[in-house]
Amino acid sequence: MDPATALIILGILQKIAVGAGVAALLKLAAKSPEAVRWLRRYVLGSNILVVGQARAGKTSFYNYLKHGEFADTHPTEPTDRVSKPMRFPVNRGADLQFNVSKAFDIPGDLPVSEQIDIVRRKRPKALMIFLSPLRENVEGWLPADEWFGQFTAQLRSLLVLDHKVAKHLRCLKVVLNKIDAINDADREQLLDKLHGILEEEWGKLFTTRLKNVKVIPCTLRKDKGGELSAKVIVLELVSCLRKNETLLKP
Repeated sequence: MDPATALIILGILQKIAVGAGVAALLKLAAKSPEAVRWLRRYVLGSNILVVGQARAGKTSFYNYLKHGEFADTHPTEPTDRVSKPMRFPVNRGADLQFNVSKAFDIPGDLPVSEQIDIVRRKRPKALMIFLSPLRENVEGWLPADEWFGQFTAQLRSLLVLDHKVAKHLRCLKVVLNKIDAINDADREQLLDKLHGILEEEWGKLFTTRLKNVKVIPCTLRKDKGGELSAKVIVLELVSCLRKNETLLKP
């Protein structure tokens, strides 16, 4: 959106603003390009949420979105709590740009039920599910296919019962990270299992739109060709956000 359009939106918001404090804030934003950019992200950006297994690369993916950084060049510490809301622009190339109005980093060692509850409370527009084939030394660890089976079953129930969550959800992507750690045969077997779970749990729920729910195998490390994989993921994300259609059948 160009600055002129942003100012028009600011003018409309100013007219409907209630209270002098909000009106003053909008006047200040109109005079500041940085404030315009912040307000644009806040009002027009996408609410995204990355969930998944522990050590699957959730925090590193946020770092790539924000800064173009990878885990092997900028290691991360395990996330021990749900983060405060993050708002930032994503600019990873000409066709890989969008604004994030709200995002949360969450601990991967949270039980599936707690991660589902975060989805319920945050109502994301884009939901990214990160999996890893590696066994991790964390309490309650499950293999990727078992974790994914539990998550998809509980997410299906949530989408059926909570229409507000279902209405907001526009994009759902599954990322199988760290595939360099397993051989080709094991990788294909795991991918077959994940696709089977998708068909079983969500086939009837999403009907023909299930084809938009992709499992993306990758290794998000700079030294493993992660730049191309990361851009593929962002392109998938941008494409479905631009379509702006609900995943559930009418």
